[in-house]
Amino acid sequence: MKYHLVSDRFYRQLSFWTERYKLHHVAFWVLSAIVGAWIFRNSETPVQAAIKMMLILSVHMVVAYVNLYLLVPRFLRRQQYLTYASGLLLTLGSATFPMAILVHTILNDQDLKSLVWSTFFLVVIALSLLFTVAVSMAIKLVKDWYQEQRNRQDLEQLQLHTELKFLKTQINPHFLFNSLNNIYGLTLLKSDKASESILKLSGILRYLLHESSKSEVTLDLELDQMENYFELEVLRLGDNVEASIHLQRPVNSWKIEPMLMMTLLENAFKHGSKGIGSSYVKCKGEETTDGYSLLIINSLTHQQLKSIESSGIGLLNLQKRLELSYPNAHRYSVTKTAEEYIVELSLTLNKA
Repeated sequence: MKYHLVSDRFYRQLSFWTERYKLHHVAFWVLSAIVGAWIFRNSETPVQAAIKMMLILSVHMVVAYVNLYLLVPRFLRRQQYLTYASGLLLTLGSATFPMAILVHTILNDQDLKSLVWSTFFLVVIALSLLFTVAVSMAIKLVKDWYQEQRNRQDLEQLQLHTELKFLKTQINPHFLFNSLNNIYGLTLLKSDKASESILKLSGILRYLLHESSKSEVTLDLELDQMENYFELEVLRLGDNVEASIHLQRPVNSWKIEPMLMMTLLENAFKHGSKGIGSSYVKCKGEETTDGYSLLIINSLTHQQLKSIESSGIGLLNLQKRLELSYPNAHRYSVTKTAEEYIVELSLTLNKA
């Protein structure tokens, strides 16, 4: 078991440094230069042949990276196939002639030099560049697939931890006791709000038990539970906290990971209801063109700021969930002042 942990830690550290400095890219091109120099070797020394091959591969590198980091993300992934094909052809055409000039310069064989500007040789150069594009895309697809599998495993573990933490901190015995105690008080006063509060509490419990295990729920359902949670907290706190909520109902049917935004609302009540004097929690959500955005503001004191910084495990877990579930599809920012804690979250969501 200990050996497994050490090996796993070593692998993750190696992956981090490799990805950060692109060492696998360097290894790939150096190996390609060595293999190419061995295949097309002549009277030159191995070092000279490898250097010349690296010069030739420099053009292949430019074409491959223009394709991977410009054409693919901007056009192919957005299903703009005609634009992508046109861009790829333009890139290949622009690289073919500099490649021919380079080959003509470094060749020693006069017979081969005379063939460089023939149509056949130019087509061969273009096809070799296209082959490099195909190989680099295949390697990138395999790498992305493997990374996605690892992210999915990490996400499953994180979801399990988050769900358990949510049940222990959000809907814990203390919260249930306060909610039921307040509901009991309403029943003694024969208030019409008692039955409504029971429904809201049961709705939250049902949501936790049945929906939290799913990978995604409808955004409307998540907003319902946020409003239920908000109203229960207002019922519990009474006039001690000035609270307001406005969650715009989306026109589109979006899907979202359960209990994602509720974590932010719970955190606001946790820290925004402990101040001495005027305490407040404000929550506003609105639909965007590609998803939903949320703004939550709560009052803050200097002591509470220290408490958040020292025990912000829930928010750290939330950031990790966002990185795994919504990579390049979220904007999350926290602004801390002397009096306020402001959290903004914008998500790019998929339609149900």
